[in-house]
Amino acid sequence: MSMPGTGIFDPVPTGARPTLVADDKKTFNFDGTTIQVENFGSGHTDGDLWVYFKKADVLALGDTFWNGFYRYIDNEDGGNIDGAIKWANTAVARTTDHTIVIPGHGPVGT
Repeated sequence: MSMPGTGIFDPVPTGARPTLVADDKKTFNFDGTTIQVENFGSGHTDGDLWVYFKKADVLALGDTFWNGFYRYIDNEDGGNIDGAIKWANTAVARTTDHTIVIPGHGPVGT
């Protein structure tokens, strides 16, 4: 049973669980669009991923980027400051002046 405010949650239903795993990098093609999913090791947690939509030049960073906020680093579950810095540097290197950046929290950025 979920217990609000405690950090204890019910398991995700079987049908909502991932069916594909990306250990480091996977590329998908969906309706003529190249989608890259990448993991650069521990960042804010031990299970961070980002998703890049090449044609649209959109990079979804999830919780590795909080726009306007200092992101939470879950050091109890494999996250660390060095990894978070690596993720940030890699994201900056990947983007251009035209890339739309989707954060885990806060407004869309560039």
